[in-house]
Amino acid sequence: MLRVQVGMCSEREALKNIIGQTDASRTLLKRIASMTNDVLTLYRGLAVTSKDAPQIRQQILERGITLPAEEDKSRWRIQWHDLRPELERLYLKPDLSYHDTDCAAHAFPVVCACGDMGGAAYYAWRHNRSAEHDTPLVIELQANVADVFVDGRDFLFTVFQLWDRGKTEPRPNDCERYAQILATLFGDAVVRYFYRAASSEDQEYRISMCRLAVQDIEVVRSHVRNTHIITGRYGTRFCSAFFVKTPIVAARIRSVTSPPYPSGSPWVSLDTLRDTP
Repeated sequence: MLRVQVGMCSEREALKNIIGQTDASRTLLKRIASMTNDVLTLYRGLAVTSKDAPQIRQQILERGITLPAEEDKSRWRIQWHDLRPELERLYLKPDLSYHDTDCAAHAFPVVCACGDMGGAAYYAWRHNRSAEHDTPLVIELQANVADVFVDGRDFLFTVFQLWDRGKTEPRPNDCERYAQILATLFGDAVVRYFYRAASSEDQEYRISMCRLAVQDIEVVRSHVRNTHIITGRYGTRFCSAFFVKTPIVAARIRSVTSPPYPSGSPWVSLDTLRDTP
């Protein structure tokens, strides 16, 4: 069973926020079926060598994103998995663990993308750019929401794990304050996962609960609509971040362009969030 600690969200508070939602399992199949008709427009930022840029751009337009191709010279390889058919059962599991949420045997390749041009431009111009890979490109693509998952590595996982850790002692309203911030950025659907995670001090449980949150289709739909700039780990800047299942066929590629340099001020920063009143 989940243990309640002083200064943490109580199980009562957590349950209060999920009353009426446990029947989600009854509509899960309907939600999954509707995903195939739900198409998102996303933006993928990458940096390539100047000499390879024309060829890579043409390859993406003609072949889509089929690993390897555009990713031939990429430094990153990411595998993901789909927990959605089991999401509600796992959410209700009191001893949720890494074992429940790690399905490496059924993993598939994904690429990163943002829900906004500004986020993709940041990754193309700054995060992925180097002396060798000096030419930024942004791929505008379309993907079924069924093939899209929130990338929580640079913000959401840290909040789930460390919301009550920091330079100062947790304050009585911290849990609710964090829940409100997450609801703004990821939609109301993320709140029940956060309260569940916050009701335990077990970091494995917290991380595992976040692994469920990033899979929730309603969290994906809400996060892609976020317009507030987030500053995450290592200074990353984006409004929304996702994993997209590959291959992505050429018909889903809308354009490959040189993006404008990113601009705008962050609405929330991971570095200062803990000590913000």
